[in-house]
Amino acid sequence: MDADPRDQRIREFEAENAALRAQVQAQAERITQHEQLIRKLQDRIEELERAAARQAAPFRRQDKDRKPPEQHQKPGRKPGHPPAYRQEPPQIDDHVEVRLTGCPHCGGPVDSLEPCEQIIEDLPPVRPHVTRLVTYTGRCPRCGDVRSTHPMQVSTAVGAAKVHLGARALALGALLNKHLGLPMRPTCRVLMHLGGLRLTPGGLAQALHRVADKAKGSFLELVAGLRCQPAVYVDETSWWVRNPGYWLWVFTTPDRTIYRVEKSRGKDVVFDTLGAHFGGVLTSDCLASYENLPYTLHKCYAHHLKAIAAARDRKPEDQRIRPLIERLTGAKEVRRRKVAAH
Repeated sequence: MDADPRDQRIREFEAENAALRAQVQAQAERITQHEQLIRKLQDRIEELERAAARQAAPFRRQDKDRKPPEQHQKPGRKPGHPPAYRQEPPQIDDHVEVRLTGCPHCGGPVDSLEPCEQIIEDLPPVRPHVTRLVTYTGRCPRCGDVRSTHPMQVSTAVGAAKVHLGARALALGALLNKHLGLPMRPTCRVLMHLGGLRLTPGGLAQALHRVADKAKGSFLELVAGLRCQPAVYVDETSWWVRNPGYWLWVFTTPDRTIYRVEKSRGKDVVFDTLGAHFGGVLTSDCLASYENLPYTLHKCYAHHLKAIAAARDRKPEDQRIRPLIERLTGAKEVRRRKVAAH
């Protein structure tokens, strides 16, 4: 009996279907692999963007270097360590004595009286001190238009702009916004709640620009003094000014610190700050911006030790690594003893 051609056709369809299913399965596996790769790349992009926007902890310990919980030290001071407490202020403004003339519960007599002294520090009620300042304008036949001035003036604007903030209020606003990092709007709210000073964020920004102009001379004096120091330490980190792309530079010595916010992360910022005739030692990390400068350069021991430790982890059999660590730690100890001797 001859085979039914329809059976042969069915077998062909089944084989073709199996091949198509295999192709679909392979395509699905490739799509899954691509999706996994896309997710990994997205995670990596987010990680790099966070690192570029704010290098908040460049020396944070890696997971492999962290101690397990059972090796953590107990929090707090060690046994026998001097205690920490609020020190008594140097001045006493008021004296209040509450006598115990009888039992506060039954009204009966009380004996064996012992004084219990406390010192209470508090902020006084704050009310803006308002000064009406009247100056005059006139005309001098020889000099032209002239006017009288007063040291309290922060601006010569009058009319609708005649109400100004004084020097102490501006200093507090600059402290909150620039030193403590409070944004403009919260700074305005603090000034309002603290002393009833009404100020818009835009007004505060303009006022701080004027403060910066007045402080420019002092800043330039600090820069001039920095260039005479025997050693200067420099570092930089990313900074946010409306968007990423800026850098906060710090130049510091034992008695002065200078900050600069710049768009550049290059050596031009270092050269512009220290000048062409800086004769001290510039200590920095190993960023390329600090190379090929016309100064005596010194690299931070911590960065070298970190790099050497990483090399030791990669090649523990390398016998050249331990002498390097011993030399650096020895140099640190010599420096410590030299400082202690002075």
